[in-house]
Order: sequence, then C-alpha cells, then structure tokens
Amino acid sequence: MPRVSVVVATYRREKELRRALDSLKAQQFKDFETIIVDDNADQDFNIKVSAVVDAFKRENPQMAVTLITNPRNMGSAETRNIGINASKGEYITFL
Repeated sequence: MPRVSVVVATYRREKELRRALDSLKAQQFKDFETIIVDDNADQDFNIKVSAVVDAFKRENPQMAVTLITNPRNMGSAETRNIGINASKGEYITFL
C-alpha cells in the first residue's frame, strides 16, 4: 500500500496534466500513487487526457498511475471526492 495518494483533478487541461505528471516524477519521495480524475464531459478531451496518461505510464512503468473518467461533468468537489474514494494511501494530497 502506498504511503501517500496524490489526487489530480483535471478538466480540459491536457498540456498542464503532462506538466503535473512530470512534476510528480521529479519528486524525491517515491512512496505514492497518483489518481487522475478526468472531469471532462467531452469525448474529445477524454481521448486527449487518456493519451497523455497512457504515454506517461509507458514512459514511467514504475509509477502507480490510475485514470478515472467521470461519466459526466461533476464539478471539482465531487471529482476530488471520487479521487479520495479511489485512494489507497495512508495520506491524501491534491495537485
């Protein structure tokens, strides 16, 4: 079980998502999982976010990264709650 769960809520920001993932990769602390919750209600953005996450996972197989796609736009608070519910870490933080 990871010590920390990092919840990343995203909405129409696929470029910024890649920067966020690269930032997590650069951390010295490594005992964490990343839960990305895509709150896009638009199929085109879902595809873009999925492509960013898939590429990152291929490049960094040692990192625990989970992508959750909301079935509809649920807003930032509910999206973060979904990430919290999926978390397995002892501690939870947001990025």
